[in-house]
Amino acid sequence: MKILKFSKKKKGLYEVYLEDNTKYLLYEEIILKYELLLTKEIPAKQVSKILHDNNICHAYAKALRYLNYKARTKMEIYKYLNDYEPSIRDAVIDRLTKEGYLNDEKYAEYYINDALNLTLKGYNRILRDLVNLGIDKDIVSSYLDEISDSVWKERVAKYLQKKYQKNSRYSISYFKNKLSGNLINLGYSKTLIYEELNKLDYGTDNLILTNEYNKLLKRLQNKYKDKELENKIFTRLLAKGFKYSDIRKVMFRRY
Repeated sequence: MKILKFSKKKKGLYEVYLEDNTKYLLYEEIILKYELLLTKEIPAKQVSKILHDNNICHAYAKALRYLNYKARTKMEIYKYLNDYEPSIRDAVIDRLTKEGYLNDEKYAEYYINDALNLTLKGYNRILRDLVNLGIDKDIVSSYLDEISDSVWKERVAKYLQKKYQKNSRYSISYFKNKLSGNLINLGYSKTLIYEELNKLDYGTDNLILTNEYNKLLKRLQNKYKDKELENKIFTRLLAKGFKYSDIRKVMFRRY
């Protein structure tokens, strides 16, 4: 099929007009690859191949724009190109990998470095995040295992010390459970968490309970009276993890 005209468009695209009144929007790369400027025709048997390769170029350009925002993994690109057939996605990923735009090992290395410097994430959370992004578990583990145990211990200890100093509302046991739950979600092992938790001197509940009771009393006494007031305060203190017997003692001292 003879080509009548090439019309240049934006972003390296050309509209190619054929003698049968059909037209194709082709990338310059495809025009050069198949020497269409020289031959001035598209053989019928090559049309499907040319259009397939052109779709690869289209997907490649889309992937590059996606990569402009931030680094990506191979799996992220594969999912992003879900409008294309698997062979096209595979071809794009292969090309991006060869050109250095995709490198899962480097991605894992940089991700771990950022996680250590910019977040509170622990070993297990980082591992899970990267595996969920399609990076091989063994690759991630090999980088994480190079990090000294002392680094993870120091991160947990600093987190606990900072939070411990701010506790003025909860019972010691409730607060410890809350902190351990947060650290587990951040990806630290239970063994490490409990080891560091037990190093802190949390004192007793008495002062915290008394202060919390007085705050609740001040806040609620104009709204509730007598037994209803007692029940409201009692319920809220129980929800903060204080023991039934300790609450009764503090409340009894008021009367």
